[in-house]
Order: sequence, then structure tokens, then C-alpha cells
Amino acid sequence: MQLETNPSQNQAELETKRKKLAELENKQKKLDQQLPLTTQITNLQAEINQLTNKPTRNQVQEALLESKKKQLAKLLKKQSNTTNSAKLSNKTALAVGCGIFGVILIGLALILVRKNKNKKY
Repeated sequence: MQLETNPSQNQAELETKRKKLAELENKQKKLDQQLPLTTQITNLQAEINQLTNKPTRNQVQEALLESKKKQLAKLLKKQSNTTNSAKLSNKTALAVGCGIFGVILIGLALILVRKNKNKKY
């Protein structure tokens, strides 16, 4: 009944609610991006499973499912890249540490040899 009496007011109200919904979705995306990568991946996988398990999906839900799958693929690629770079930095640190340890051992050996040369028997 209220729709019939004042349709322009209802359209305006509907438009404000759509804007508010868009703002909330943007805030949610920003908050999701602040989560750790593994948590983001887990959340996306859960959302994808929820959409996949729906017996009937409309076109909007199908498009949403595809976009979430693409987003998941990007996150998984990002995760593998960060894992590879972490492994590389670990190897670099190991090489530097071994190099420093080797220099110290050689220096210690030289000092000991010099002391033994200077000793008279």
C-alpha cells in the first residue's frame, strides 16, 4: 500500500540503501585486504564452497563465483611468490653466515699458527 501511495520516496530510499550497501562492501574489501594472506585464502575458499554447493544459482551468483575463483588464483600466486622469496632470503642469510664463520675460522687458524711459530722450544 505504501508503495502505491508514494513511489518516488520509495525509489529514493532504495537508492540510499544501495549506496550504503556499496560503501559497506568497499569497507569489507579493505578490511579483508588487511588480513593475513592465509586467512584471506581460507575465507575465499569457504565463500567459493558455499556458492558451489548451492543447488540453484542465478547469473549474478555465477559471475560472483567466477570473480572469487579469479581472486583466489591471484592470492595463491601471490602466496607462492612470497614463499619463494622467503626461501631465497633464507638461503642468502645462510650463505652470508657461513662466509662469516669461515673467515673467523681462517683468522683463528692464522693467529694460532703465528703464535706457534714465535714459540721457541
